[in-house]
Amino acid sequence: MRNLILTLMIWIICFTAITFGISLTYSWYKNRGKDIYISFKDVAGLIPNQSKIMYLGVEIGKIIDMQLNEATKLPIVKARISRRSSTMIGKNSEFWIVRPELSLGSVRNLGAIATGDYIAVNPIKGEFSKTFIGLDADPVDDQFENGLKIFIKSSTASGIEVGSAVLFRDVQIGEVGHMNLSKDRNNVIIKIYVDDAYNNVIRKNSYFANISGFHASINLFSGSEISLNSIRTLIKGGITVITPNMNSAPAKNGDTFTMLTQEQFQALQNN
Repeated sequence: MRNLILTLMIWIICFTAITFGISLTYSWYKNRGKDIYISFKDVAGLIPNQSKIMYLGVEIGKIIDMQLNEATKLPIVKARISRRSSTMIGKNSEFWIVRPELSLGSVRNLGAIATGDYIAVNPIKGEFSKTFIGLDADPVDDQFENGLKIFIKSSTASGIEVGSAVLFRDVQIGEVGHMNLSKDRNNVIIKIYVDDAYNNVIRKNSYFANISGFHASINLFSGSEISLNSIRTLIKGGITVITPNMNSAPAKNGDTFTMLTQEQFQALQNN
């Protein structure tokens, strides 16, 4: 009888342990979140099991692995989004890497110095997706949601980059959002975002010129003139807007302008 009770107790203990183990495993699996894969051009600064996925300063996930895609040769980040946060991540959500930027031209994302580089997300609810293509830079669309969005066609983007200032009378009224080659590959198409408060500055007759860095005007008889627009335009580039007649029709979203050449810009300044 004693042996029977002892055997029964052993079976009860084993059953309880197995049940408890299964319960813990199920709880862990249920709450572990969802894995997603994000493709980037460059993942320098990110560290598996250390770098985070952040939204509005709150950690909603963590990077758990990084590998190269054999087909594209581009790095792919494997990240795990927490269970609660995964409901916010739809297939149109945007991801980008946040790195500290400290230079003569700008000071941004200083918080990343303490936390380390991380991936920020703009969550857009919708159908869940496991794969995403990361942005090359943080999106500026949301910053200029009510602003003006126009395009400038230029033969070159020398000195211009995403984030370069758009200036009117030396006051920043917007910035460069994106740059792509035209369909025929003969020009660069620069997307400009103008702050809502300055929408009326851009008119149908406005001109745009590249004022990045130094501008030199060399004349064999009168000598040379070298001007520096600002430290910011030297480092990050800049585009100036000239509107000769404020009574002209206002520009609309999607309007396309042509960048002045240096010769055209100089002639306009001399008039």
